[in-house]
Amino acid sequence: MSCPDLPVVRPPLDVLEWLELQLTGALPNDLPVPVPLPEQLPASGSANLLLEDSEGRPFATLQIQQMSSTPAGTVQATGALTPQREPVFGPLRHLRQTPARVREHLAGRVCLAVLTRDPLTSAAVQELAQRATSEQAYVLLFALVGAGQQSASTLGLAPHHLQRCLTLAAHQLAAGGVPSSLALPLALPYESDPQVRHPQQEQIARAFGATELIATPPLPPELADLLDAGKPLPIGQFSPATAAVLAIARPPTTQRGLCIMLTGLSGSGKSTIARGVAQALLEAGRAQVSLLDGDQVRALLSAGLGFTRADRELNVTRIGFVAAEITRHGGVAIAAPIAPYATSRAAARELVEHAGGAFVLVHVATGLAECERRDLKGLYARARSGQLPHFTGISDPYEPPEDADLTLDTTNQTPDQSVEMVMDYLRHHGWLPQSTTTYPDQEEG
Repeated sequence: MSCPDLPVVRPPLDVLEWLELQLTGALPNDLPVPVPLPEQLPASGSANLLLEDSEGRPFATLQIQQMSSTPAGTVQATGALTPQREPVFGPLRHLRQTPARVREHLAGRVCLAVLTRDPLTSAAVQELAQRATSEQAYVLLFALVGAGQQSASTLGLAPHHLQRCLTLAAHQLAAGGVPSSLALPLALPYESDPQVRHPQQEQIARAFGATELIATPPLPPELADLLDAGKPLPIGQFSPATAAVLAIARPPTTQRGLCIMLTGLSGSGKSTIARGVAQALLEAGRAQVSLLDGDQVRALLSAGLGFTRADRELNVTRIGFVAAEITRHGGVAIAAPIAPYATSRAAARELVEHAGGAFVLVHVATGLAECERRDLKGLYARARSGQLPHFTGISDPYEPPEDADLTLDTTNQTPDQSVEMVMDYLRHHGWLPQSTTTYPDQEEG
């Protein structure tokens, strides 16, 4: 079905996931899920919107029934949804099933459901097996792979690793005498409020045909510390097969993908520090280091983009996408854009963490007066004279990050000192391999 004349909106991933849950019947279709509206709507014929996914594929139409303003000044709408095409976005799409199909498979049998962001321990599997066998119940294991779930979990597993762990748990249940079990991915966005989260999960479990939602205890945080250090997990905590998956899914920090993003005003020293950190990491033994400097990205990856807020957001999101692919394969990405807005920095962090990498945000907080005093490229002078519109710090805002992992001010310190502060942070958090090289002039005796 095509709707070429309708205004088009591309909602963020979490909104698309909420809408799909409604369209498939996993959640009631009258829940208010605000969809951001385009800046301008036609004067007539604008009661409907065409919703597209991030690839520009028609997803659904929305008949607007209510509009409201957000604290950020944008306008959102809610209304009735009509599906357009089968969605293709999101992880593990080929393994997903609709509530109707699962209910048909259950055929009214007693069913216990588990919704989890982390793998099940051997003790949790055993307890679930005892309960299911005593009641001759079916078991549904849902891997929560929606937006924000990975960041909120204890071990931070990528969706395919979490799904593999729950599939192994289903095999354990079968070995323990459970009549039948199934592990499925569920793209439910993370909700931080437990008073909202728990009823939602119960609704979804019932929609899939479960007669009861089983809560599992949270994993001890020290398990993440053991994996980060490359140490073995406690014997019996997980099945040997699950422990092997975890060793691959969360390798030691010295082998894991990492993105270091430096954000700050033009002239703050970001690029100089980024180049120094890249060289220092190579010398420290991290062999796969990629530098994504702001000017180079603008000339190549983001050629054609301007400096409006939308273009700046897209530029940083593109950097986050490339950095995520680098970290997915165990590399280090160092990015040095201005990145003035918290939303795009958060989007870059989400992309990297969703790919299994870590994200370190460094705020190069050199003040405007010092940046303008340096003005090596004459940009501030041109901005002051009105030749450069949308210039951060002069005619466009910079939102200082509240979630920076490290803050630097290069006003009264050298580039080498700034680089060493970054390296000290990485060293303290286990991101640098232990040096085993002994040079002749360092040998004892």
